[in-house]
Amino acid sequence: MKVIESNQVMEYLKAGHVLVIMEDGTLVCLKAEKICLQNTNWHSVVSYQDFWELYPQAHFGLYEEEVTIDEKKDEEYYQWRAKYQ
Repeated sequence: MKVIESNQVMEYLKAGHVLVIMEDGTLVCLKAEKICLQNTNWHSVVSYQDFWELYPQAHFGLYEEEVTIDEKKDEEYYQWRAKYQ
């Protein structure tokens, strides 16, 4: 996971990226000039100022969805598809 410096957080959010607060796994994104926070058991929308009051010492990472391909299922699909074309 790429580590994001605190002074770059807003730059990444304004560019449409989703960040992760590394201490607790909270996802952070920007929508309509508000910061959206989402964790396993809760979610919240806060102002920029409130965000920094809540997470003054947080460490951030760039959220990257892991895309994996199941090669066995992929092979089965193409065999099935070729059979019926």
